[in-house]
Amino acid sequence: MIIDDNQVFSRGISLALSQEYQVYTVTCKKDALAVIDDHFIDLILLDLHLPPLLDRVDEGMDLLLSIKEITPQSVTIVMTGDREKSTAIEAIERGAYDYFQKPINISELMIIIKRALKKRELESENLFLRQQLVGEYYPKNIIGASPRLKQLLDKVERIASSQAAVLILGESGTGKELIARALHYLSERRDRPFVEVNCSAFPESLLESELFGHEKGAFTGAITQRPGRFELAHRGTLFLDEIGDLSETIQIKLLRILQEKKFQRLGGKTAQKSDFRLITATNQDLKQKIEQGTFREDFYFRLNVVQLTVPPLRERKEDITLLVDYFIKKFNKMNGRSIKGCSQPVLDFFMNYHLPGNVRELENIIEGAVVLCKNDYIEMDDLPASFHSYVSAQNLGKTSEPQTTINFEEAVRNFEHSLLKKTLNETSWNKTQAAKKLGLKLEQIKYLCRKYNLFKR
Repeated sequence: MIIDDNQVFSRGISLALSQEYQVYTVTCKKDALAVIDDHFIDLILLDLHLPPLLDRVDEGMDLLLSIKEITPQSVTIVMTGDREKSTAIEAIERGAYDYFQKPINISELMIIIKRALKKRELESENLFLRQQLVGEYYPKNIIGASPRLKQLLDKVERIASSQAAVLILGESGTGKELIARALHYLSERRDRPFVEVNCSAFPESLLESELFGHEKGAFTGAITQRPGRFELAHRGTLFLDEIGDLSETIQIKLLRILQEKKFQRLGGKTAQKSDFRLITATNQDLKQKIEQGTFREDFYFRLNVVQLTVPPLRERKEDITLLVDYFIKKFNKMNGRSIKGCSQPVLDFFMNYHLPGNVRELENIIEGAVVLCKNDYIEMDDLPASFHSYVSAQNLGKTSEPQTTINFEEAVRNFEHSLLKKTLNETSWNKTQAAKKLGLKLEQIKYLCRKYNLFKR
């Protein structure tokens, strides 16, 4: 694609190149972005002096940044009539492959183009090799051999090549993001971006800007144009985590985008198109939220074309030993340690503990234990102090009459409820402090509060 406001110049270059390449010519930033939206462009010739500021390079530099964000695999060569080398250096710093000054020698231009396209070809080959390595990495990065996990991964492999929207359900810490990434890297979109957004991490106003992007001057602080996650995910995968936390306003806007595949940046007037595959995840009961009137049923049906449920760790306890070994090796390498494993009492503890935070909680426990461990094997003393009282409760139970599995599970739930309520009272219901005191993450505390219906009265 040639981007230059001088149509006579563009037509001459286009005629010279069209015998060997398919060429698009545009005169302004808006038209250039429209072509990029509809076609994948291998190489772009960009004149930095574009309307409306022909005497400056601001528009061209802004477009260069947009090109690198929207289609990073395209190679851009800038054209300029400036004699100042600083302009060319700035363009290269912003992502241009090369530059040349006008007037143009066609023979030299052809050499530069062939060299740039050869570079892109090598980068594509390297990307393919990296993706092959990713294929080797998956499913090795999803640890486990239990029937429940194998059943889930089999379903992932069967639906990865489809374009259907996928809703991933599961408790906090079960690995929903890993499943989303597996879907992406097993699909034909693997060489395009995997764009992730945690919907609970942004207030509504910021989330809207994050998703849609904004034009310069759209609101206070919007000093430059910024593409949103929809644009960045073009031809790739958009993963919206914690989808249950979206406001109804955002739900309505997303529903319209999923229907029309078009959107507008904040402050913009032109509709943008984005071809992305949508994957969403939540640890909440969306059907219950629909009944409560906080989640739109039509939006739910759009998300829930294919549903995957990631089982909690307590339902695949066969995987705990494998995960413990994996995390010990991981944190040994990170911290320069050589811990050999866990003692039997620690393994017994993990097998009996409810693990409300699932794999993430187990990972956090092992990380701390590896750092604190004084010997070759992790002992109970290396685990957080809050677990010692849990073990004491277990030991007390050994002197009682034998109980059934159901009663034991009830005892575990009662203990969790009691310990959580006691800690929240001690911290004046400050969930952040309670999480720190129990060695958990804030989202785990929030999940447990919802689970046991514990709210400050």
